Amino acid sequence: MTPGHALTAGLTRHKLASGPTVLLDPGPNPEVLGVALCLPVGGIVEDRRTQGLSHFLEHAYDLGSERFPEGVMAARLASWGGLKNASTGKDATCFYASLPPSRLDAYLEMEADRFFNLQLPAEQLATEARVVLEERRGRVSDKLHGAVFEQILALIYPDHPYGFPLVGTEESVRGFDRALVSQFYQRHYVRNNLAIAISGGFEAEAALAAVQRRFGAGRTGPAWPEPPTPPRPHRPQLIELEAPDELGSVFLAWQGPPKHDPDRVYLDLLASILGSGRASRLARRLVREQRLAVAASARTGRHRQAGYVMLSAMAPRSVRSARLAEALCGEVERVRQGGVRPLEVAWAVERWQLGRAAVFQSVCERAQFLAKAEVTDVRGVEAVDADLACLEIPPRELCARVQAAAQRWLEPERRVQVCSRSRTEPTAPSKPQVAGKRRSSERLYVEGAPLDLTPPPGSAGPARLRAIPLPDAPCMAFALAFDAGSCDDPEGLGGLAALTARAVHLGAGGLSEDSLAVLSDRLGTGFSPSTDADATSFSGICLPSRFEAVLRHMASLLRQPDLPDHGVQRLVAESVTRRRYQRRSPGQLLVEAFYECLYPPEHPYRRMPWGRLHDLGCIERAHVQEFHAHHFVHSRLSAVVAGPLPEDTLRQAMQEILAFPPSATLPKLLWPRTQPRRRVVVVDVPELSQAHIRLGQVAMPRAHPDEPGWDALMEILSRGGVQGRLPRRLRVGEGLVYAVDCGLLSRRQAGPFFVHLSTAVQNAREAVQAVLEELQLVRAHAVPDDELKQVKGKICGSLPFLYETVVAQAGLALDELLHGEQPGSLDRRAQAIENLDPQTLHALTLRWLEPDNLAIAAVGSAEQLRPALAPFGEVEVRDPLKML
Repeated sequence: MTPGHALTAGLTRHKLASGPTVLLDPGPNPEVLGVALCLPVGGIVEDRRTQGLSHFLEHAYDLGSERFPEGVMAARLASWGGLKNASTGKDATCFYASLPPSRLDAYLEMEADRFFNLQLPAEQLATEARVVLEERRGRVSDKLHGAVFEQILALIYPDHPYGFPLVGTEESVRGFDRALVSQFYQRHYVRNNLAIAISGGFEAEAALAAVQRRFGAGRTGPAWPEPPTPPRPHRPQLIELEAPDELGSVFLAWQGPPKHDPDRVYLDLLASILGSGRASRLARRLVREQRLAVAASARTGRHRQAGYVMLSAMAPRSVRSARLAEALCGEVERVRQGGVRPLEVAWAVERWQLGRAAVFQSVCERAQFLAKAEVTDVRGVEAVDADLACLEIPPRELCARVQAAAQRWLEPERRVQVCSRSRTEPTAPSKPQVAGKRRSSERLYVEGAPLDLTPPPGSAGPARLRAIPLPDAPCMAFALAFDAGSCDDPEGLGGLAALTARAVHLGAGGLSEDSLAVLSDRLGTGFSPSTDADATSFSGICLPSRFEAVLRHMASLLRQPDLPDHGVQRLVAESVTRRRYQRRSPGQLLVEAFYECLYPPEHPYRRMPWGRLHDLGCIERAHVQEFHAHHFVHSRLSAVVAGPLPEDTLRQAMQEILAFPPSATLPKLLWPRTQPRRRVVVVDVPELSQAHIRLGQVAMPRAHPDEPGWDALMEILSRGGVQGRLPRRLRVGEGLVYAVDCGLLSRRQAGPFFVHLSTAVQNAREAVQAVLEELQLVRAHAVPDDELKQVKGKICGSLPFLYETVVAQAGLALDELLHGEQPGSLDRRAQAIENLDPQTLHALTLRWLEPDNLAIAAVGSAEQLRPALAPFGEVEVRDPLKML
């Protein structure tokens, strides 16, 4: 194959005789290897009886073979430090892993053995069916938007496999017996359907020989005949649902072109122009100007036979969903009738290219991308270059093609519209609320010269900075943080830190919020704020050529923002609406209940970054200004930049550009560690079919000497997938959960240890009891040597994969700066873990873990959960509306 663009330079494609297609993609880092095996098996090969079977077989694939039975492959891969996972889509099933290059042949040996000789015991399949049903409840049944998305797909792909639920229905999953699963496996898991992509550090001849040795013989079969292309809807489909609260949402969707059609790329650009970034048309008109929505977005789905285009928006309670739907349709018609502007297209192309570069940083993601392209696109892996070529035409011609694609595919008569109408929706049409006087949106695209604000006298560069040169990185990553978070919110003004972070985009240097949004898009970047208990951070990526301009733009916004009163009022109103939407989020309700169990009312960690409705309503412009002036200052700033530039260049630019006013550092209050105690709290959400449960206690602060040992303990309990003691029992053994996870949230002061799971409400008692028993066992008995050895291999060996991207390295360095650690914390942590022995780890467990005093928080039906959790302590019930 002829090398094409930079993303695929060096890629070669090999078709083995009667065997798989092999894609060899060399990378610059000899320490990491990504492998992906992809089959054209997904929703496309299913019918109504077998809907969900491709996804179910992906789960059953972990049952292994006779030579490598369930758990053996995962344990061996973990001992090398490898990471593995799998995914199922409409067109393909993909199994992928990161591993050391020296282990490629051993990995392929195990992978080939289960590919050709998978065991499918009836008892384990029944257990896996329970697990899949738990996954369905968590993703679809208990989530309004998940259920809406299923309905939309059924409407835009009428009577076609693309319209079937990917995880199946309860009825179909319960009907997956051994005979049906085995027949499906024998029919579709054949080597001539397989694509194998290998990315990273490898020797080409050896890699190809290993694939030939492991997959050169075995089961083959005929190509699966694809069903007809789905018919396009020929009339508008309008559905109105009643939301479970007082807030509404609107979804518009159209069937799109097949994956190989160039229109798919042009619709990607259109989705970016409409709904990606602060300067997007939906954000500008619907959110900022008309205030019909608190958030709006657009996206595309890419499938072999037919994709989709979807717009969505969340309405505040004062806006009728029909009015919001009308506005969304109006924006689509603007494009169909008036087209898009060359500058809009140019920014969308840059975002598209930056997104590809970001994906291709990771060898595992790169291998997945290439293998999926080979089996899901009629052009095969050549599609990577072909898509890029679609963009290499003059902007005005691109504009014409984007408009033409919108006219072909986004026809009003083919639209699917789903409105989630609030229970208290106003009957009279709502009027757009326009705050303040603003310039016409039509003029925005000739404005916005780069900001060049001179730092005020006495300003200085970052108090703590780090520059990380990465010569082979395709993009730059930057991360800034001020050590001020929700802990610093004044009493009665919860949510102020998070709102101040969002307010920096309201204006600066005489430019309006809209002009700044345009400038941000023009620079090809968008940096998003994130606020936790201890810090407020801003991070993003950009192309190397944009580095200094992006840094200057970001510094100007953070250093000297203009905070117009109408802008702050709008952000407050949006925050209030977003807070109300949290009534639909079991996860966020669970976090609030969990922190209520752990910390006393006066402790700052009890406060949530998003604040409460009453507190948010009290925030005014003066509060935001004061918080910014006290906390967004030189002495509190940490900054990291990573990318393909020399360290001196990076450092000099950061010192010159990131200049902030000095200020006295406010003292941080130190709170004594809260002693663990048993407390059981249930948030009553009767309509949920699952119970979302979190158990835990206050543990240790960040950088405590025992923290590496605690990392090892977390790996022993839950190593992801089906590894670890908790998933082995709760998922593999008893089928109670789809996933169970545990961890320690690093905080400057004592953060929480938690175990998180979701299970059917009727199984809540059994699941909680199983967790407590496993924690008691790890406290009662020292970990065996062989188990500890596996954990050491997993943690230490996985570091090259976890931190191979510029974003991950920048995030790690920022975390070190915020917690006062010197560079090399990963090496020190790895060494501390290597030095652990079973006795030391057991002593640490006795010191910190207190299963008898773990707090328990749950979200679900209180009527069912109160008796289920009563054996563990007195149950306190919370009304979710009062928690807001």
